[in-house]
Amino acid sequence: MLVFANPCNYDASIAVHWGDRAFAYSVPAQSAATFTWAGSQENPAAPAQPTNMTKKVNSGKIDLKWDFSPLADTYTVKRSEQAGGPYTVIASGVGLPEYFDTKVTTGSTYYYVVSAVNKLGESPDSAEARAAP
Repeated sequence: MLVFANPCNYDASIAVHWGDRAFAYSVPAQSAATFTWAGSQENPAAPAQPTNMTKKVNSGKIDLKWDFSPLADTYTVKRSEQAGGPYTVIASGVGLPEYFDTKVTTGSTYYYVVSAVNKLGESPDSAEARAAP
């Protein structure tokens, strides 16, 4: 909800933006207007698939990084000990496009994928990254 008060002695013109759309309104002098949006965005969508995942093996951990995914709120990191999965979620709600996996065993090989998440859904998994500490 948006409330706009116009205490001036003249009418005020305002624009209310929703996504890539703008709505123009005129609010009379010394009055207020309340805006409530009951619709939805024109093209609601789950985020795009994360891309360009890289890994760096350090002592006792694997550092994963990937590009920001458009429309993502958080990311889910998944790991398998077999190429192609099945994958187990090892972290969800990750806010930045990076994750440090410290629960690894030297001599083992791990396969990682990442998905992007928002309130409208989850993206397909990223391409797989292989790492062996």
